Amino acid sequence: MGAEPEVLPISVAAPLAGLFLITEDETGVANLVAQALQQRGVKTVLLSQSVLANSEQLTAQVTALAGQGPVSCIVHLLGLNSHPLPENFADWQAATQGQIKGLVQLLKLCAQDLQAVGKEGYAVVLGASNLGGEFGRNGQCQPGSLIAGGQTGLLKTLAAEWPTVVTKSLDFDQAAPAVIAARILEELLLPGGRIEVGYPQNTRTIFRSLEIPLTDRSGEPSLKPTQDWVLLATGGGTGITAQMLADLAPLGLTLILTGRSPEPTSESDLTQGITEIGQLRTLMLNQVKSEGITPTPVLVEQRVKQLLKQRSLRQSLDHLRSLGAKVEYHTVDSRDSSQIEALFNHIYGHYGRLDAVVHGAGIIEDKLLADKPLDSFARVFDTKVDSLFLLSRYLRPESLKLLVLFSSIAGRYGNRGQSDYATANEVMNRFAWYLDQQWPSVRVVAINWGPWDSEGMASEGVKRQLREQGIIPIPEIEGRQFFLNEIYYGRKGEAEVIAGEGPWESKEQEQARLRPPSPSLLPLSPTLPSPLPPRTFPLLERELQLQPNGSLTLSHQFSLLNDPYLRDYSPQGLPTLSPAIALEWLAELAQAGWPEWKLAEVRDFQVLQPVMLADSTASLEVMFKAIASSHSNTESIEIVTEMVAVETQAILYRAAVSLRYYLEDLSLSDPEPLTGGASLTHSEIYSGSYDLPGQPWQSLQSISQLQNLGANAEILSSAVAEFLPAMEPPQPTWLIDPQWVDAALQLARLWGKSQSQAVTHVARLGAVQVSPSVPRPTTLTLALRAKESGTDSVKYRFDADFLDNFGQIYLHLSDLEMVP
Repeated sequence: MGAEPEVLPISVAAPLAGLFLITEDETGVANLVAQALQQRGVKTVLLSQSVLANSEQLTAQVTALAGQGPVSCIVHLLGLNSHPLPENFADWQAATQGQIKGLVQLLKLCAQDLQAVGKEGYAVVLGASNLGGEFGRNGQCQPGSLIAGGQTGLLKTLAAEWPTVVTKSLDFDQAAPAVIAARILEELLLPGGRIEVGYPQNTRTIFRSLEIPLTDRSGEPSLKPTQDWVLLATGGGTGITAQMLADLAPLGLTLILTGRSPEPTSESDLTQGITEIGQLRTLMLNQVKSEGITPTPVLVEQRVKQLLKQRSLRQSLDHLRSLGAKVEYHTVDSRDSSQIEALFNHIYGHYGRLDAVVHGAGIIEDKLLADKPLDSFARVFDTKVDSLFLLSRYLRPESLKLLVLFSSIAGRYGNRGQSDYATANEVMNRFAWYLDQQWPSVRVVAINWGPWDSEGMASEGVKRQLREQGIIPIPEIEGRQFFLNEIYYGRKGEAEVIAGEGPWESKEQEQARLRPPSPSLLPLSPTLPSPLPPRTFPLLERELQLQPNGSLTLSHQFSLLNDPYLRDYSPQGLPTLSPAIALEWLAELAQAGWPEWKLAEVRDFQVLQPVMLADSTASLEVMFKAIASSHSNTESIEIVTEMVAVETQAILYRAAVSLRYYLEDLSLSDPEPLTGGASLTHSEIYSGSYDLPGQPWQSLQSISQLQNLGANAEILSSAVAEFLPAMEPPQPTWLIDPQWVDAALQLARLWGKSQSQAVTHVARLGAVQVSPSVPRPTTLTLALRAKESGTDSVKYRFDADFLDNFGQIYLHLSDLEMVP
């Protein structure tokens, strides 16, 4: 990371209002910040360190503030205290509770307020630390707390999860309290800017990711492992840690591996060599029954996962031994001080030395911060951070040569859904700098790994999504070589490195954009209007016409010239309007006619007579109609919409669109899990066997499970430009992505053909709902579940849920009816 000065950007001051919560520090900065804010008319509340360290007291105090207005800002200043590294584990745990876990609880308690204020005005979360002004990178990691360094990962993740809330992580050296308070106020008034900002010697400093190649690797290595080395690897039994140790195993060194799982015994002959999951599930089911236990899908799945986990660990240990390493495996909870102490007593007592440590222990339990239980955050955070503290207490630097910490770009740059993992890894990065400075003869490095392009690390859809963002998953062979290069040729003093190719600096710049201030604060000088207003909806090009009866109408001529998306949707060889596009037309019609309201649901969507052109030169004139229903009230408005053929006056499509003033997230149960079933690749799905459309409609990337109860598939989102390439940017977004809806129709058609060879098409959709606060994902899991058909005329009936990577339902379709 390269540090460079940056003057405070010039901007209209952010409109500070609402309730500001400030956590107290020991230097008096909190009081000075509170006084400065009060002079600006802002209401402030100070939260003591003791309250932050006590979960019950913190909940009670924040709850008691409910009558004082919404919380619009949190200023966390506990990291400004002088915090030498604790000597004992209990003090360390108390420090992490106050400095990180207390802040996380405070953020969760205020999540609703902060996001609501951010949507309408200005909300900000700011954390401060005292690690020398460069977050420990300039040779100073004291007197502040290494734990406070984790705020950066937390706040960068928060920026991704709460895009309407401004976040700031500031670091200072031992400046006067009045100077620090003034800088904090300046950053609070700046509506955006860099999240990570330091003030070494009172100079505003930002940090850029720099590419610095290693020295010439043709010469003598700076560090060279030998046969007599003793290497400890936490979490080293499986995964990428074990893969990289395989490159050192042929040296014949001693590998001491730890993990939470017990060392596996020999596998039963009953399951030996069986890899097919369905077959293993059947064997586990029979085994559970033979034990006199009532079998459940959860219990059977747990048995299968445990078997596969033990098998993987056994194979990994056998592989390392076969390569020539002397391997010990110890079952150790890396968060347990007594178990870690016993491990080190064994190592130093038996071998008298420890040459290298690779700290790879870690778990993930991804979930958005607002929904994440506090105990889940603690498990993920402690597994990485408590274990590292214990390592630092028991390691003997006089004989140690190398300490490698497996960190992640999630800490360096933040990652949505990984607040705990990002915070923990950023604490590890600060720890790496501290230990590198404290232990002059030890090479210490935290490798911030990007995603790996290896089996089991991420699905193909996730990898594709990362590539679309410019993040290139690391090929396994390149990742292993990177690790070896850092061991052999890495330089002392470079304690924080990034592994992987991605738009790291551009991501930081995007996060640093200034937010537009309140309109009341903008200059009053006149501005010229745009020659043409920006297009609000993808499909609506013309203004709606108000009719004497209060209805709204819009005429449109369907043709390949006007609607190029008809060309690739031709189930009978003729250009055809996808029902999903027709649904979007009707939704846009209602939203455009009543813009003060928000789209909540489309109900009873019917395909009465599909739009189908006679040939590529034909056209069809239609009239869209929308009128408010008499069932509307003060909370919602119901719009009846239709698409009518002008020549025949036949109704082609019809739907009721529900608009509301306030929207709430979907409250739905998770789709019923599927076990077993067939799988299909993208090429198999669109091979022509299932009569599915061409590009850009081919959004089903893979089908993981296809069986009689339904199917699970992975899909990608579409861009408007794929369907309307002639539209000038900036392009508006879909209200209800047609590609996603059509993916459900395709999956339903494919499911029907797999069950009975029946060719079906959609006749009706009972309801379509979108969750308003879930950010639009790039990759989704589509869960289609079959239901009773209901009537003789309906062949199949389904519900469909579209879930993001965190299991949140973004889009829900109910009562999808398919007919012959």
